[in-house]
Amino acid sequence: MHVCIVSPRLYHYLNNKSKTIAGGAQRQQYLIAHKLQQRGFEVSAVVADYGQPHRVQYNGIQTLIGVPETLSSPAQIPSVIYSLLTSMKRSQADVFYVRGAPRLTAAVYVLSTVLQKPFVFNLANDRDVDDDYLIDRYNPLLRRTYYRAIDAADAVIAQTNTQQQQIELIFDRESIHIPNGYPVPDSSELIDHSNRKEVLWVGTSDEHQKKPLRFVELAESHPDIPFVMISRPKTGDPEYHNKVAQRAAAIPNLEFTGPVDPDKIHEYYRRAALFVNTSDYSTSIIAELRCL
Repeated sequence: MHVCIVSPRLYHYLNNKSKTIAGGAQRQQYLIAHKLQQRGFEVSAVVADYGQPHRVQYNGIQTLIGVPETLSSPAQIPSVIYSLLTSMKRSQADVFYVRGAPRLTAAVYVLSTVLQKPFVFNLANDRDVDDDYLIDRYNPLLRRTYYRAIDAADAVIAQTNTQQQQIELIFDRESIHIPNGYPVPDSSELIDHSNRKEVLWVGTSDEHQKKPLRFVELAESHPDIPFVMISRPKTGDPEYHNKVAQRAAAIPNLEFTGPVDPDKIHEYYRRAALFVNTSDYSTSIIAELRCL
């Protein structure tokens, strides 16, 4: 069985020499890809163009260039669809997997149908099934195609019970509940809670979803407690990340690290006394909290 993951920025995890850090969704896809490999599946990925060869392997996972990191103009759509279809076909995969991203989900669903291949959709966030958010953000044609993709998917994966309930309520269909995975260390490696002092925040500097300034204000209001903030810029919006960094720099008890390598971030979780989530749309953080 050959599984192809369609994810522009997954490339940054697969290529361990990439200096760009992707987000939590890509981290989960990376973990899934390697777990599938361990179970005997062939795995490939359709990714964005970062100057790499069109087709290249990283630790046995073949990547193909075929999807842009962002879609900046409707005029791009025909060329994007053609490129994505070509790469999906060249992958020779038996099933295609996509996580979140309504535009990408709609495209992969349509092209999977053209190729007569199964399609699996994994919710990335509660907003993926939030009608008000989707109506406000996307045009009616895209919403209809996206809803049809979820309704017709060969499997839908929800991260939380709430997402699973929303899928049943809106689409009257079953989904599979699979929480986010996280490599939990041996209990002997854990620090006793009595020796932990820091309050931790991890996320993207996304003004509208993650609301990082809420954490900055929290740190400011508790000057006797050490706070640590791990954040990377949102794609296409480095200015807001810089604004958050500047605000954080003015608070003595707040350490703003910027991006941290995914393989090193566990150390921050392990020594934190408390993890804070400021997002308007929550995803499952149970796995992350298990290592505290």
